[in-house]
Amino acid sequence: MDCGHAQLQLSGYIDDCVSPDEAHWLRAHLSSCPDCAQHLALLLGTLQALRTLPRELPRTDCWEAVAFTLRREGLIRAWWARPLPWGVATAGVVAVVVAYSALRPTPPPASLDAYWREHAIFTAQEEPVLFNGGSSIDAIEATFQLQGQ
Repeated sequence: MDCGHAQLQLSGYIDDCVSPDEAHWLRAHLSSCPDCAQHLALLLGTLQALRTLPRELPRTDCWEAVAFTLRREGLIRAWWARPLPWGVATAGVVAVVVAYSALRPTPPPASLDAYWREHAIFTAQEEPVLFNGGSSIDAIEATFQLQGQ
């Protein structure tokens, strides 16, 4: 192993996150390499300096700057570009279905062939079927007259 590998492992060594074999090798290397020992001393000095800094909470007004940067980078979306909640999406689907059912074209009126077929079926029956006090033939004829046939 060389100094480059040792210097990469020093941060993990300080945090006690290296294997025991790696820690043993690093201690042996540090005892024989003044450059790596100096690098370790620099890292330990930096940690000590950071520990002496006062702990401050971030300002509450910094969120706008952070949010602007995140939006600019495309990491968050504006409120109007977010996915809709299920309730809003369901209401949209219901509105589309209602609009379609209101605007769909009416089916074409029944043809005269259908009228005469129904007429032949009912006139061939032995007993006429009554519909609202009249025969079923009268009901069929009234239905076709209402449709303009």
